[in-house]
Amino acid sequence: MFLRVVRANVSKDVKREYVRVVEAYRDDDGKTRHRTVINLGRRDLLEMHLDLNKLGRLLHGEVVDDGRVARDDVGALGAWDWGPMLVARAMWNELGIEAMLDEFARSDRREAVPLSDRALVLVANRLAAPGSEHALAQWLENDFVCDRRGRRFVAAWRDDAERKASRAPRVRVEARQLQHWYRTLDQLLACKAQLEHALFVRLRDLFSLQVDMVFYDLTSTYFEGQGPPKLGANGHSRDDKPRNRQILVGLVSRLRRQSARCQHRSRCAARPRAALRPQACGVCRRSRHGDEPEPR
Repeated sequence: MFLRVVRANVSKDVKREYVRVVEAYRDDDGKTRHRTVINLGRRDLLEMHLDLNKLGRLLHGEVVDDGRVARDDVGALGAWDWGPMLVARAMWNELGIEAMLDEFARSDRREAVPLSDRALVLVANRLAAPGSEHALAQWLENDFVCDRRGRRFVAAWRDDAERKASRAPRVRVEARQLQHWYRTLDQLLACKAQLEHALFVRLRDLFSLQVDMVFYDLTSTYFEGQGPPKLGANGHSRDDKPRNRQILVGLVSRLRRQSARCQHRSRCAARPRAALRPQACGVCRRSRHGDEPEPR
């Protein structure tokens, strides 16, 4: 293949040069023919961003001997998905969550990355490839996930020999990275009430919400193993696993299906509707003109 420059009259006094990539081949009669592979566009515009002479040498397969990088030395280091994280970050910033967490979070010298950036990784993972903190490491291998400064989050895998000899051979991720995500969840829990309030006010202003009616529902889930000592209890199980410690999850949503608040309680034999309803619905009764909840 080679480059061919074609001249064309655009108007009466204007002439343009266009660059094409042309391939030589032989037809059925053995005669040499040329066919256009691709039209690259105007020569004057291409020369502003591209070295056409170098491109011509590469198409001819010539060896670069002038100190430049040879063709065989150029290769792809990797290819990662970038779109899901871009969409998640755009939504994150549009809702103002980054600024909220920067305001509410306490500074921690152990963390070099702000809480907002770490929380965004967990949220984007749940949106794109839902899984546990262990499974998040594999997602980091496939997607390009970075903080606001462009620093990429990289999975920290355990050495196979060390992992197999340890007391937890099934855990393939470094403990320090798992603790990194667990601390993020603890820090989010510490500012949960402030974040819910600020996010409600932001959504109210962004979508002109008028909270006239809300819907309330309960569901349940359970822990595999012992679970947290102060969270969960045994009781009637709709999952047919009465031996597992369970919790009730209450969700309040509006007419437009935006969730207002989510609360959890240890599960008992009876469904504690009275314990959950006043606390959960209090968030939804916030004034349309102020930031304080209306009295019941």
